[in-house]
Amino acid sequence: IRMGAPGVDSSFVQFAFEQRTPVDFEIYGVTSGLKYQFILDETGVPDGRLSAGDVITLVFDPVGFRFNLGWRFTFSGPDGESPRLPEQGDVFRLDVSKPYSSLDTITFSTKETRYEREIAASDLSNIYVVPDPYIASASWERPLFNATGRGERRIDFVNLPPQCTIRIFNTAGKLVQVLEHDTVFENGSESWDLVSKDGLTVAFGVYFFHVETPDAGEKTGKFTLIK
Repeated sequence: IRMGAPGVDSSFVQFAFEQRTPVDFEIYGVTSGLKYQFILDETGVPDGRLSAGDVITLVFDPVGFRFNLGWRFTFSGPDGESPRLPEQGDVFRLDVSKPYSSLDTITFSTKETRYEREIAASDLSNIYVVPDPYIASASWERPLFNATGRGERRIDFVNLPPQCTIRIFNTAGKLVQVLEHDTVFENGSESWDLVSKDGLTVAFGVYFFHVETPDAGEKTGKFTLIK
């Protein structure tokens, strides 16, 4: 079930198959690749949006008033909580590895992405730099567009929390660069182009980094740049 823009598909109207109601989702068979027709039974305001309490029934081979009904999906909200409605781009996918039966009932639940300070604090130990060591002619770097010479020079700090400050020091303890990481939960990396805060390309050698978070502690480490 792929959520899209309002009117991306339409639903049959029960007991009036000549009518169609615009809806904000489409249904595809993962195995067959076919797009399925369906009936959307809305328990609340009939607005064509998939929400808690709605029921989807798959429809096969409709001809006039004759048709075959397939699986029925019922969407319910969490007890005692306001449901978070699906948004454009969301996908509900059901995979099974055994034959279906008319007696089967399948229930699953979802949770929205959330930030938990305790887990974030324990995960700070997973922060590291790639590649380490950085080699002057790393083959994975992308070439410059319509130009000669080596491509983009960079290293990446990975497994970062959503918000943190990365400070990079040389072996003399001098602050080389400060990176501010502030992004979504799913993006836990921050790139550095090997340029100092003064706008100069840094020298090769050993460097130290310090990651500081607003509420989950800090992490230190080191990495190496070699020719």
